Amino acid sequence: MRRLSLSRLLPWLVVPTIACSTSAPIPLTSAGHFGASAPGKVRRAPCCMRAGMLQGEASAGVQWQHEWARGAVIYQLFVRSFSDSDGDGHGDFNGATAKLDYLNDGNTETTTDLGVDGIWLMPIHPSPSYHGYDVANYEAINPQYGTMADFERFVSEAHKRGIRVIMDFVINHTSAQHPWFLDAATGPKARYRDWYVWSATPRDWVQPWEGGKGPVWHERNGAYFYAAFLREMPDLNHRNPEVRARMREVAGFWLSRGIDGLRVDGSRYLIETGSNAEHGGQRDTLETHAYWRDFSSYVRSVKPDAVLVGENWVQPERAGTAILASYYGSTTSVAGGDQLSMSFNFPLSARLLGGVKDGAAGPIIDKLKDMRDLYPAGVTDAPFLANHDMPRIATVLGGDRRRLRAAAAVLLTLPGSIYLYYGEELGLQDGAPDAEDRDKRTPMPWTGGTTGGFTTGSPWYGFSPDHRRINVASEARDRRSLHNWYKTLIATHKAVRALREGS
Repeated sequence: MRRLSLSRLLPWLVVPTIACSTSAPIPLTSAGHFGASAPGKVRRAPCCMRAGMLQGEASAGVQWQHEWARGAVIYQLFVRSFSDSDGDGHGDFNGATAKLDYLNDGNTETTTDLGVDGIWLMPIHPSPSYHGYDVANYEAINPQYGTMADFERFVSEAHKRGIRVIMDFVINHTSAQHPWFLDAATGPKARYRDWYVWSATPRDWVQPWEGGKGPVWHERNGAYFYAAFLREMPDLNHRNPEVRARMREVAGFWLSRGIDGLRVDGSRYLIETGSNAEHGGQRDTLETHAYWRDFSSYVRSVKPDAVLVGENWVQPERAGTAILASYYGSTTSVAGGDQLSMSFNFPLSARLLGGVKDGAAGPIIDKLKDMRDLYPAGVTDAPFLANHDMPRIATVLGGDRRRLRAAAAVLLTLPGSIYLYYGEELGLQDGAPDAEDRDKRTPMPWTGGTTGGFTTGSPWYGFSPDHRRINVASEARDRRSLHNWYKTLIATHKAVRALREGS
């Protein structure tokens, strides 16, 4: 294997940056509707949004206070797959609470824990799906995960150990089984009709991301609703002031219960102004940026030390990095940006994995140069290797432990809030192929036993390959294991200011 030289990378781990611009506004039809057959005349976004969007005044005043996130190591945790306390085969909050000491025991003198600073919880709400990205009730806990009391105890115990808790906030869309949508679909005069986006006729739009091909307009009771991802996930109409107010209420509900930040799902796609084929109106619209400016202002007003982490999945080229940079917004009046606190760095992830796989530092350095050139000064990046929607890095790298160690070393010598996907520290690979990505979200193997120490019952899905060898207990005993390498790197990252902050 060609050696990937850290000495070539280190000069680029500090990335002072400048801001970039956004595109011109685009006309749209009346709130919640598209096309000439929809009621109302053609108009622009509501003036309250347009004013904030053009003048950048919505978030002036309260500043972010989330310096804790700069240099933090955050662990992405799928509750269903982490630890089952009651033997039903599904992970739950009581099981996750019992495993907190594995992540951070709160004692700086011990060396048995991983040493992370935070947890990102994947969706925790009632949902018809196993993954939860189609929410049926925003202010409740999935009963398979436990009760609200169980959740609150988990957050309290995490905080006792110095662990911050970020939760997934699926703001772009709801479940088609959410009571709001069930009502909206009954007809044009329904109470919640304008909480979703409707057209009287089908339209030939496709999914909004680069290369998207699937349909987005779906028939229900003689009309067509917009759903960027799947028909089971109808998009909310974020032009509607009631929807905007309700989603702020939901955010406040969880922030008041101790949540330290929100990972906002599908953050590029909130407000459409037309089809991408016509004028790029399904993603990155000025109205979407205005929305985030307003939402960010609200979050800072109620909990300024919270973070907003964007899922802005973009292409790895320089243009993709420019899009990420735009979601920080302006740093003139709000240090760190008046929109999102950070966005997952998908372009850097692609270059990291490609560079490690090929033994080539050049693409990684080029991407760090892009960040230096395009990011606003003083913002926080969110580097990572893989997540729940991507093949696990051990699969990408063919289980090669040398390359896995190299990938971890490069990641954990970058500044920013670093995100690790659960099991990444063990070298877990994808499980049995599955059309709904269960193979990327398999149960955590704590031991090499039949049920992996995950449950006393039958696991909800099969383990990653070779779990009898690749598990927490086995790797904790081996001083040369990938798990112990991660512990060493995390401890070094936290001990060296230049690695945490890039200075």
